[in-house]
Amino acid sequence: MPHWRDLNARSLYWMGRYLDRFPGASTSRVASLGGKARLLVDLHDPDGKRTYVSGCYEPQVTTFATHILREGDLVLDVGANIGAHALLFGALVGGAGHVHAFEPHPPAAALLRSSIALNGWGDRLTVHQAALSDAEGTANFQLSGALGNMSSLIELPWCNDALVTQIQTRTLDALVDDLRAPRLMKVDVEGAECLVLAGGKRRFFPEIPPEYLIVEFWSYGDPAALFDIVCDFGYRPIRSGYGLSESDLIAPRCMADPFEDGFEFRNLFFEAFSKR
Repeated sequence: MPHWRDLNARSLYWMGRYLDRFPGASTSRVASLGGKARLLVDLHDPDGKRTYVSGCYEPQVTTFATHILREGDLVLDVGANIGAHALLFGALVGGAGHVHAFEPHPPAAALLRSSIALNGWGDRLTVHQAALSDAEGTANFQLSGALGNMSSLIELPWCNDALVTQIQTRTLDALVDDLRAPRLMKVDVEGAECLVLAGGKRRFFPEIPPEYLIVEFWSYGDPAALFDIVCDFGYRPIRSGYGLSESDLIAPRCMADPFEDGFEFRNLFFEAFSKR
């Protein structure tokens, strides 16, 4: 029997051939996220196309979230894009829980809101059209990709000719009075992770620290700086368990060379010291 990765690759190939042959055809589709939620995607977006074919976006994150999230939990999804993770989180926390999704890119935020309406989950997911950073106000935002999945608050190598727009910025500290302690916070902001975390040092992490963190980290960054910030807030890298393999949990090796096998980015998984 062919491996599922081979089947996905073939499906992506033929889908690309279809889009090339019928350029005027509608590319809007509804993807099923493992039967748990429905996600609106655009097949011209590589991540949307991949999610539509596989029914999953970033399997390691899906596995980890499925292991830790419970009915009634609170989740923060920072850099939610079109909501592939936010909607999964919404399914896992149920009607008694809540997901706050932060996405500054207008088309991506609009598509996420449409997916929330499609699932009838307006009571469990809130979209904040703003970026989390280290200061309240506005900032330049480099737009890359039709749905902004490679956009960032910082200058990136592929954004030399990107459009720049002004967006609203918020801080984690400014949200404390309106939140309870989250079970999970996921941060995927294309190199601006340290800015997000710095915005929570005064109140957020001291008063309502999440039990778990998922932080995407890119090869052009500084792993030592990121680890220092996260560890100072009382977290340590997860070394085993949660349904993930040793190759998924590369955080213990990151201080040496997190990209020695050629990967450009990693999802790093952390837990609060009190968890074990």
